[in-house]
Amino acid sequence: MDLGGAELRVVIAEDDPVMRGAIAELIQFTPGLELVGVAADADAAVEMATLLHPQVALLDVRMPRGGGLRAARRIREKAPQVRMVAFSAYADRGAVLEMLRAGVSEYVVKGAESDVLVEAIKRTGRGYVGLPAGETAELIGDLLALLRRYESRAASKAALLADAAAAAEATVSDLRRRLGASAAVDLATLEEVVSMVRAAAGDLREIAGEGSATDRTVAAGGRPA
Repeated sequence: MDLGGAELRVVIAEDDPVMRGAIAELIQFTPGLELVGVAADADAAVEMATLLHPQVALLDVRMPRGGGLRAARRIREKAPQVRMVAFSAYADRGAVLEMLRAGVSEYVVKGAESDVLVEAIKRTGRGYVGLPAGETAELIGDLLALLRRYESRAASKAALLADAAAAAEATVSDLRRRLGASAAVDLATLEEVVSMVRAAAGDLREIAGEGSATDRTVAAGGRPA
């Protein structure tokens, strides 16, 4: 996101009135930033992010009505164009990862120099993500694990469907063999059904085979041939 010389529209959500006032003043007097909304809880943060169309929402992690985590999830759902920065007195790794998974681009610890917070807001507004190396590696690991689970499930389901299609193919073929001589049977329609079932079975076997190969390759840490 390149905003050129335009000011970044910012919403802040902080329940502590002293901290809220200090952050609001910082943003108001920082060139390139425009304060468009101030919230004291998660619900108000979501409402402002949805209605006021900021580029950045600064979210206190621990605030009333669900905290920054709930606010981040709701903002990502209702206003996905809004980028988010988490702001907290705690640098707990678990809390950091939860906020990042919820869609936050940066996590700033309260007590940091004001320049650190300003730069985090500006980076986020420009579309950059500033994550510590450790958290980045863990998030990538989470994504890979999720991908492997989906691939494994897809391969298993495809294999089951292929077995079902093969059974149906055998049943229809047997029906054709036993009733084919009967004048009451529409042989053309029956032949069409057999062809459709065979094609479906072939497609499903191919999907199952590809899924199994992909799953084995991912588990080995390589790429499919």
